[in-house]
Amino acid sequence: MKADTPDFACLVADFIRAFELNAIASRRVETMGLSTNDINSINKWVIETVEKGRVGEYSSLVIESKDKVHVTYFDYLYGDLKHAERGPDGWIIERVDREGTVGQYISMAKDEGGKLYISYRDHSRDRLKMAVFEGSRWNFEVVDTESLSSLDTSIFVDALGKVYISYYNYSKGYLKLATRDKDKWKIEIVDKGQKQSDTVGGFSSVKVDSQGRIHISYIDTYNFFLKYAVKENDTWNTEVADDCEFVGNFTSLALDKEGNPYISYTVDKSPNKPDLWLAKKVGGAWINELVDTELIAGNYSSIVVDQHSNIYISYSAMSKLKLAKNIQGLWSFEIVDSDGTITYTSLSIDTDGMPHIAYYDKERGVKYAHKTCAA
Repeated sequence: MKADTPDFACLVADFIRAFELNAIASRRVETMGLSTNDINSINKWVIETVEKGRVGEYSSLVIESKDKVHVTYFDYLYGDLKHAERGPDGWIIERVDREGTVGQYISMAKDEGGKLYISYRDHSRDRLKMAVFEGSRWNFEVVDTESLSSLDTSIFVDALGKVYISYYNYSKGYLKLATRDKDKWKIEIVDKGQKQSDTVGGFSSVKVDSQGRIHISYIDTYNFFLKYAVKENDTWNTEVADDCEFVGNFTSLALDKEGNPYISYTVDKSPNKPDLWLAKKVGGAWINELVDTELIAGNYSSIVVDQHSNIYISYSAMSKLKLAKNIQGLWSFEIVDSDGTITYTSLSIDTDGMPHIAYYDKERGVKYAHKTCAA
């Protein structure tokens, strides 16, 4: 879900931010505050503006309950990691980490006790960090200090509280995994490509199934392949899930109840006109399926597979936020928000089967959409 040249982009962003900060430095907001709620009903969808302005990149959503959701995102102007919690009184916003430029390439998860975990890049110190909310305060850990080894992070916490973070080393071009078990981190290289010049591991997404197998989807941008790695019995196996040589970006991984992988991603056969695709491995074989071929569709996707193997994918169609659903084998599509420039979607399904989506609207800030009744 990120740019292909992130370090250069970060440097440019920091340069621009320096001028913007000079103009507004005297008006720095408080650490916590209530957001403005702009709520409109659009075809059974409720759209809320969590926070206005140049905030919302790398947005990630977690549902604690039907009435309580969490969104974490990057504040571009101040270079901070932020967290917003939605409760009965609206949105409460806080700055989680504000030391330097922090909070890019975000992923958020929660454990079975409701504890929140956020993985992200500390750009100022060039390291991978994790923030954990313990109930009354945020605690921080430095996970990896290898140079440019903190991009495209994805975090998962299993039923035993074991933490998994997949991420990309941009300078050396390989996929890494950090695992924390009993307060000790183990870091390993999952896929370093066929040769040193390869660029393997971007746009990673990690999940762990009920049998303890670790699954990661990611992009091989040297060959333009969609790749998939699974670790079973302490052995990594890597596979090419799509070898069409036109694979683009933005992988998102989900597992069904049997542990079969489903991956949403883009295929860009016409320059800058991507399509949304789905790769799934059921019965030992990969199946690749075109989902949406609108002019520009599929960027910044997020996928969920429910207990009935129904598939939900949120994604950007440039000026629209869309949701694709495959219920019992049939695809249907909804326009969730048609007012903005949409990026960085994050999808969850609540216990009633209702979708919730956090996303970034470049014109308006970080937004949140949820359904008010069944589709």
